[in-house]
Amino acid sequence: MSSACTCHIDLKQCWWCLYEAEKAKVERYERALKFYANENSYVTDIGSFKIEATVMIDKGNRAKEALEG
Repeated sequence: MSSACTCHIDLKQCWWCLYEAEKAKVERYERALKFYANENSYVTDIGSFKIEATVMIDKGNRAKEALEG
């Protein structure tokens, strides 16, 4: 419950609480999307070293966590 919430009765109906919950969800989605959109997450070799791409190591965990909340 936020300090801006004045309902204190039904948090599922309070517009402020609903807004804050949706805002947090959008922020989680944005963090996950930025990770997968970052070209550096797909680098597989540095010089003569072959490494597994960060995205492959992650195996979609950031996306799963973002969707689960």
